[in-house]
Amino acid sequence: MARLHSGLRLNTAAWEGVTLTPSNNRMRKILDEIGPAGLGRSVTIHEAGHAVVGLATGHRITGMQLTGNGLNHGQTQFAGANAVPLTEHVAMTTAGVQACTRWLRGIGASRHVMDYATDQAAADMDFIKRTVRAEGANPSAVLRDAQKIADRFLDRYWSQVEAVAYELDLRNSLGESAIRSLARI
Repeated sequence: MARLHSGLRLNTAAWEGVTLTPSNNRMRKILDEIGPAGLGRSVTIHEAGHAVVGLATGHRITGMQLTGNGLNHGQTQFAGANAVPLTEHVAMTTAGVQACTRWLRGIGASRHVMDYATDQAAADMDFIKRTVRAEGANPSAVLRDAQKIADRFLDRYWSQVEAVAYELDLRNSLGESAIRSLARI
């Protein structure tokens, strides 16, 4: 199992005694490596990345929730994206997978787990490409610039990303005021 780094606050009590029946060998390998708590944390870190970078880029983040079984699905809601420049909007969208892969690198996760996290973010990437094309911009250039913006904000606000993820893990959903309070942006 990958070692969770010492600075990470993880609500492991929520996952004690959880038994999962993996639907395929790929998921079985991931659970063998990082366990249900690690898989759940990767989802909350992903969503917290969206929220914190979203706030930093001028989005109004209206809520977050874990959906399904909470281990591999989450959602961050926002409003007012029309007032945000395209590159900053894409930065908020790509920040989820960037936060998740950053966290997975920090715990020493294998390439296999990192690839799974990227695959799970395919819907985010599809949304990015459709949005950028609809605006008549070059997806590669916008994505490159947006990833730099997201990285800069993730560096600056990483402790807030972890705080938001921890609370999302505890509560399963967060409203706008709780997100703003935790993110301190």
